[in-house]
Amino acid sequence: MPFASDPLGAVIAVAVGTAYGLLVRTRRRRGSPWPRWRTGMYAVGVGALLLASGLPRPRAAGRLWVDALALGLVLAVAPMFLALGDPLRLYESARGRPLRWTRSRPARLVLFPVVGSFVSAAVVLWCLAGGWWDASLTSPVARAGLEVVLLVVGLLVCLPLLTDELLPTWCGHGLRVLLAAVDGLVDAVPGLVLMTWMTVFATGYARHEQQLAGGVFLAVAESVAIPMLVAVVAEWVRDEDRVAARVDAELDAQPDTGAPWWLDDPRFSGGPYATRRPAPPDVTPGEHPPPPEGRRTGSL
Repeated sequence: MPFASDPLGAVIAVAVGTAYGLLVRTRRRRGSPWPRWRTGMYAVGVGALLLASGLPRPRAAGRLWVDALALGLVLAVAPMFLALGDPLRLYESARGRPLRWTRSRPARLVLFPVVGSFVSAAVVLWCLAGGWWDASLTSPVARAGLEVVLLVVGLLVCLPLLTDELLPTWCGHGLRVLLAAVDGLVDAVPGLVLMTWMTVFATGYARHEQQLAGGVFLAVAESVAIPMLVAVVAEWVRDEDRVAARVDAELDAQPDTGAPWWLDDPRFSGGPYATRRPAPPDVTPGEHPPPPEGRRTGSL
């Protein structure tokens, strides 16, 4: 039978992009510009969704890998670029108040990268082996539902790693780099299952076709691992630059007391208002304090 595109997937992509554009416009109307590079990253994510919806659906033998490519774009590529657009912070700034449920304990547990990675892998495996993938090859509605689920579980992993609002304060950038590396390993599980499982999950296709589809799915998922690590490290560098600029501004605003610089550095002293040891009485700078009473001085 002939190929067929995915119109419902295109509608989802347009809706996701339109919502972001409206939030950017709302923020700008309030006098707060939004970084253009974040808008550009989000646009690339929307483009990945449109590309996935425009790929032909496999209606003939030997084209199952095309569908795996489309699913990989929705699961791995699009969520990373959408997360780089920082939609959560944009929504909260345009709304004027935070989303409280994202700070709740259950949400923080599910959104923690390691937990999210295993949840994402489990959901993807269930979609592939549970019959949903097979149904999506012939049903546009099932296809649209599958893409929504894959997009959500992909954002479940990418958003916490690439934003600051969803992780606890003790989860520093170094730990995020480690978690991103672990996620890259877990993302390989669905593709490996498709390549090695004896059961064929897609009706009408041979096992070697499923193996090829699994290889494509694995390649797309792992191709995002290195850019994800680069994005996490780049955010680490930007955050260090912001901290250094803030510390320099605080130090420049304080009067010069002649004290060593580390006594006034908030990173070491606890801030400009940290308690300091008072100087001994009747001692001018450069002089030594007198010895305590009863203490002998001089040579024995």
